[in-house]
Amino acid sequence: MSVCVNIINYKHINHVATVKYYIRDGKNGATIYVHFNISTAQKFRTTTGLYIDPKDWNARKGLPKNTVATSKKVLITLQTLERVVLDKFNEITANGQTFDKDFLKLVVNDFFNKDKEKGDRFTDFVQKFIDTAPTRKNKKGGYGLSDNRIKRVEAFKKTLEQYQKEVLKKTLTVEEVTNDTLTDFRDYLLSFGYSKNFVGSNLSTFKTICNFIKDKGVNINVRTERIEQIREYKEPENIITLSFEELDKIKALEELYPPYLNNVRKWLLLGCEIGQRGSDLLNLTEKNLLEIEGVPAFKVKQQKTNKEVYIPLTPRARDIIKDGLPYKISLEAFNEYLKELCRKSGINTIVKNRLPRTNSTPSQLVEVEKWEAVSSHICRRSFATNYYGKIPTSTLKTITGHSTEEMFLKYIGKTAFNHAKEMIQAFKMLTE
Repeated sequence: MSVCVNIINYKHINHVATVKYYIRDGKNGATIYVHFNISTAQKFRTTTGLYIDPKDWNARKGLPKNTVATSKKVLITLQTLERVVLDKFNEITANGQTFDKDFLKLVVNDFFNKDKEKGDRFTDFVQKFIDTAPTRKNKKGGYGLSDNRIKRVEAFKKTLEQYQKEVLKKTLTVEEVTNDTLTDFRDYLLSFGYSKNFVGSNLSTFKTICNFIKDKGVNINVRTERIEQIREYKEPENIITLSFEELDKIKALEELYPPYLNNVRKWLLLGCEIGQRGSDLLNLTEKNLLEIEGVPAFKVKQQKTNKEVYIPLTPRARDIIKDGLPYKISLEAFNEYLKELCRKSGINTIVKNRLPRTNSTPSQLVEVEKWEAVSSHICRRSFATNYYGKIPTSTLKTITGHSTEEMFLKYIGKTAFNHAKEMIQAFKMLTE
C-alpha cells in the first residue's frame, strides 16, 4: 500500500520543494516514509521510523486520521517534521550547500533525537559555547570572546555538520566522540585539500569544545592532551604581496573606470602604508587622525586584539591622503573591486594561490595571475614585507598586531637563516 499527498510547497530560488508522506505495509504495521521533492531530477525519501495501523491512515490527505489519540499524536509529529525539513532546506541552500538524500536522512534522524536529553549532541555544546561567548573569560583577563573567535567556532560547527552528513550519515552524540573521531575528522579535512593551518585550527577548536564539555561536568571519551597540533610553514614564494614597484604601477594608472576604482585604489595604497587588517583599515575616519611631535598619525583600536596602536604616517601615506581620506566602502566590495583594479593595472605575475573546496573539487594550490589572488589582507602583509629592514621589527610587529617577533617573521616568510644573515650584516657594520 502506498499513499502520498502534497503537504507544503516552499519556493526557493528556482525550486519548489514539496514534502509528501506515504506508508508501506510491514510486519509491525505500516511504516511511514517522508518523500522530499525538489525537482523532477531531485527526489529523495527516507523512513521516519514511525509505524501506524493502515486503517488509521487517510489515503486522500496522506496523513494519519485525526480521530484516534495515537494517530493524532503521529499527525502532530509529521506536521512538525514538515516544517523542520523545509526550514533546513531553506537554510542550507541559502548557504550554497546541497540538500540530498543523506542530508534528508540526517535532518529526520536529528528530529527524532529531540527526545534525548538536551545537549546530548556534540553540536549542541558547540552552539552553547557560541551562545555564551559574550560572558566567557578571555585570555586578557576580561570577558567576551572576539568576533573573529566566534566566527571561527561558527565555521567549525558548519564544517563538523558537513562531515557528519557526508561521512557519518548521523549526528554525533557526546558519548560517541573519541580521539578516533578526531583522527577521522582530520583525515576527512586533509582529503579535501584544506591547508594544514585550516585543519589545525579546526582541531584546536575541537579541543576547546571538548574541554568546555568537561568543564560542564559531562563525561567525554576524549583525551585532549593527545589532540595533535597541525601547522604548516608557508613558503616565501607562496606569500602574496605588492612590492613598492607594483604599488607605484597601480598609483600611476590613469583614466580609471568605473570611477569607484579610484576610491578602491586610495584604500589599497593607504592600507599598504599602515599595515592594518581590512576591517580596521576600512573603518578609519578623520577622527582617527592626530599628530605626534608634528607628524600626522593614525590612532587605531584593533578589533582582533583590542589593542590601541599609533601609526605615524610615512611620506607615501601622507601623499595618498593629502586631499582627504577615501570614502566608506564595505569589506566585501573592497575585495571584489580590488581584483578589478589590479587586473587593469597589469598585476599579472604568476603566483600560487589556494582555491576553496567546491562540491566537486577539493581545496587545492594552483598557479594564477596575482590580481586573481589579491584581497584586503594583502595590505597588511605588503606593509610588513616592504618595510622589513627599514623600520625596527619590534615597531613593525606592534603596528601589525603580532604578539611575538617569531610570529611576525613567519608572517612575512622570513626564516631563522634569514635572520642570521641580517645579524651578520649588522655585525660587519659594527666592526667597520
